[in-house]
Amino acid sequence: MSVLLKRLLLYLTIAILFGGSFLLIWGRAMQRGYNRDENQFVASGELLAEQTLLPYRDYPYFHMPNLIFVYALVDKVTDYSLLGARAVSVVFSMASIVLIFWISYNFFRGQRLSIRMTASAGGVILLLANPLFAYTSGLAWNHDLPILLVLLAFSVHVHGSERENPAIWTLISGGLIGLAIGTRLTFLLVAIPFFVTLFNFPGIITPKARLKTLLAFCLGMILGLTPSLFLFAIAPREFIFGNVTYAQLNTAFREETGFIGPMGLVEKMDHLRTKVLNQPGNLLLFLAMIFFAYTTSIVEYRKKRQAPVEPLLILLIIPFLGIGALLPTPTFNQYYFSPVPFAIVGILYGLARFNELSSQRITWPLVLFLQVVVLSSVYFIDDAPNIARLGNPRSWYPLQVHRLGKEIQSASPEAKVLTLTPIYPLDGGAEIYAEFATGVFAWRTGHLLTADQRQAFRVISEDELEEFLSKDPPGAILVGLHPGQEGPLIDYARQEGFKESLLSEELTLWVR
Repeated sequence: MSVLLKRLLLYLTIAILFGGSFLLIWGRAMQRGYNRDENQFVASGELLAEQTLLPYRDYPYFHMPNLIFVYALVDKVTDYSLLGARAVSVVFSMASIVLIFWISYNFFRGQRLSIRMTASAGGVILLLANPLFAYTSGLAWNHDLPILLVLLAFSVHVHGSERENPAIWTLISGGLIGLAIGTRLTFLLVAIPFFVTLFNFPGIITPKARLKTLLAFCLGMILGLTPSLFLFAIAPREFIFGNVTYAQLNTAFREETGFIGPMGLVEKMDHLRTKVLNQPGNLLLFLAMIFFAYTTSIVEYRKKRQAPVEPLLILLIIPFLGIGALLPTPTFNQYYFSPVPFAIVGILYGLARFNELSSQRITWPLVLFLQVVVLSSVYFIDDAPNIARLGNPRSWYPLQVHRLGKEIQSASPEAKVLTLTPIYPLDGGAEIYAEFATGVFAWRTGHLLTADQRQAFRVISEDELEEFLSKDPPGAILVGLHPGQEGPLIDYARQEGFKESLLSEELTLWVR
């Protein structure tokens, strides 16, 4: 076979792999229905783009802010807010897939092209087939972006460790970690592995060089955190409330309502065992990570009597992201997604080291790895309908939201829409109350704050609703997706003589 033909075959294989990956993730993202967590991310981007309103200062917001700026840019180029936001998440997921392929391809450098391609494609399939990835990726929330940023930081950090003057590389890796933290606070702990491994850079032999590298990494983190630091500076009390205090309120709300779920550490660990690791795709990945990543690294350490930066960084990232996943209360499956891509990176690294030590073309660890990939890929069966429905855009949930949003906007073309589901009216071009940008989250905990606190943090509760609306009455009220919390909104609609109309099977629109 000629060199040109081999190259064309390689490019075709990569194109099919990435093209199929995109269709799979896009199909999942378009078929997933309503997710209440998306409200505050999409709404906040829209409020910044259309009204120049900032989180914390102008309305309550309960996450780190970076994703808002991304979605605001999206809203500047499209009227399809939810579609644009989910599309960006798909892009972030695809970028992570490409990066994992590239990282794996480099792990196997010096080995046969067929082995490099097989292992790298296997790593991509392993991620695509993972239930946590399938559940989490592609939605308009803050999970896909920080994963991509940490993967980029990993690549840059390892590359810098191989250079005589790594300061510029550690500056960049620190900046990427700062951006990840500014997107999701639970990624704060992942800075520790990067900081620790700076002391293992082989090219740093003098105290001055080490200090320079450490300072560069810290400076990078500060630069990456600049958007968050800016918002903290203009509204420090509100920033702390949104990122720290609200988490305590949310826990108190769950306890008050008798929520049955994983709240304490023991319950969270039990949830991890019975709801996450009980899924074959997650269990196979966990076992493969232990075997390939940790076993290989221990053997490698015993042989070399030192801790190379690459495996040490991998082995530290996974548990620190795992600890971060356990911090939010209550716990949900999507929180456990963050270690998954790095577990796959660790598996690929261990497999590459196994292959280096063997003179055989096909080793038993490679065969074992491929068996894990094949067994995991059974999960793809559930995705066949999603891909099949891509040919019918009317079935895409974001487009359904846009269509209903247009109906809401036409029913209330001038006045605001009161709702705990802001993604619908915003997607149609209607205006909402910024105080309700978080959807149900601020509303349901408002009664746990004092009146002064609610006024300071711009949180509206049932006690202030009528007075709040008297100053700026709504033109329509949208309810239906939060039946346990929407009673006061419906009572107000009836009291003010709004007319009820069924918008869809789930949504009801009350119009003045």
